[in-house]
Amino acid sequence: MKLVKSIILACLFALSASSLNAQVVEVDSIEYAIEYAIQNNPTLETYKLQAQITDLNYKLQKNTRFPTITYNFSGQNTTSLAVTPVPGELFGQPGETIETEFGQPFAFSSGITVQSDRLDWQNKLKTKLAENEVSILEAEVDEFKQQLVQQVSLYYYTALIAKKAIEINEENISVSDQIIDLAELRLQEGLEDQFGVNQSKMNASNTLKTKLSNEALYEECITQLKNLFGLPYSTELRLNEDLDYEWSHSVSSIDPVSNRRLVTLNRQIEGYELNFKVQRAAYYPSVTMTNYTGKQLNRDDFGLEIGKGTWADYNYTLVTISFPLFTGFNRSNNVKIANRQLSLAKLDYEIELRNTELSDMLLLSDYNQGVETLEQSQTTYDLAKENQDIAFVRYEEGLITLDQYLDAVEDRLQSENAYLNDLSILYSYYSTIISRTEQQ
Repeated sequence: MKLVKSIILACLFALSASSLNAQVVEVDSIEYAIEYAIQNNPTLETYKLQAQITDLNYKLQKNTRFPTITYNFSGQNTTSLAVTPVPGELFGQPGETIETEFGQPFAFSSGITVQSDRLDWQNKLKTKLAENEVSILEAEVDEFKQQLVQQVSLYYYTALIAKKAIEINEENISVSDQIIDLAELRLQEGLEDQFGVNQSKMNASNTLKTKLSNEALYEECITQLKNLFGLPYSTELRLNEDLDYEWSHSVSSIDPVSNRRLVTLNRQIEGYELNFKVQRAAYYPSVTMTNYTGKQLNRDDFGLEIGKGTWADYNYTLVTISFPLFTGFNRSNNVKIANRQLSLAKLDYEIELRNTELSDMLLLSDYNQGVETLEQSQTTYDLAKENQDIAFVRYEEGLITLDQYLDAVEDRLQSENAYLNDLSILYSYYSTIISRTEQQ
């Protein structure tokens, strides 16, 4: 028995400790939510690693402008020395030509080679291309941030709408419970029948179902926000802001250039232009300079000597100019491919720009229309709520039947759903607009 009590106490202690250690994140505004997501989103962490890789690739390519320095040691055994015809006078045989071998069969050399590309257009352009890759990734990060802002804004405002709907549902449940009590009292007094009591209970049940649905929507939005914030599921996320009853956000215009996708496409065009130049540079000559500084040892037999005067200086400078003449048809095909890729990138940019201008025009129109629609929905909802309050008093005083009161409840429910739906649609437009203005 003592063992069971100990286990129970240990479990209770563990549960209390875990609840105390549970992380709580409080969000007071949409601005804070956006900033928190940008600082902690896990996908942005992967972009940071990609940025490090891209930057290292750029540095690697940039290092090709520096010379390469190597130490060399070589040994050579010439099995057949070259034969050179020389005049016979040198050997006391005038009038004849004697074939003579010059040199020694064994040669050893030790020295340092410095090689540098004095003129290599492809390497220069590839360095610029690597730098362009860095700028493309930066644009992709900004593009992702823009999408992140839109998602955070949408789930944030949807959660606030759901929270507001839950508050309204709780008020409705309180009124529904009062109606049930009143209907049951009238049933006892003979002023109401069981049908009316059942109707009042059905109304309360429907109101509770609506609340449960809104609570599920709120939890879904909170879960999505946790995911965007990079928070574990066990974290408690609190949204402290309440929606303004009156719509106070105004938008006059949207700049198409603020679409970060256009920036990414534009930098991709720059990359394809550089790639086209890289492929054309394959036709250009290249100049390479090689400097060798070292010592050389020649012997008639195999062996090494270390001593003063045994190794002779051996230095040279080599300049190589290469002219590509024919390497098949790969170069011409690569140039054609690069040219087509550049044309396609420009076309993608033009299409995206045109679509952005069109969608922005529709977005602004839908937003302005949504503001007007919300004003009407809000007016209708206010009137319907007022009518329900009046109907409740009248039913309480016995001036109207329960059916008449429930008709007023139905009108209020319909207007409430219309108001919340219009509010949700308007905030979806506004979330897109925020994403286009937040990351300027």
